[in-house]
Amino acid sequence: PIADIYAREHSADVIAERLVGSELLLLDVVLENLDEIVQRFVQV
Repeated sequence: PIADIYAREHSADVIAERLVGSELLLLDVVLENLDEIVQRFVQV
């Protein structure tokens, strides 16, 4: 299903790759806790 495609694109690894180099405030904290953030807020 199409949802599987989007689920793979929003894995913690892919999100981390896209965030690296961004100007996000507290980026290091976000990357450090990304697995937990994804589990809580990204529904697959």
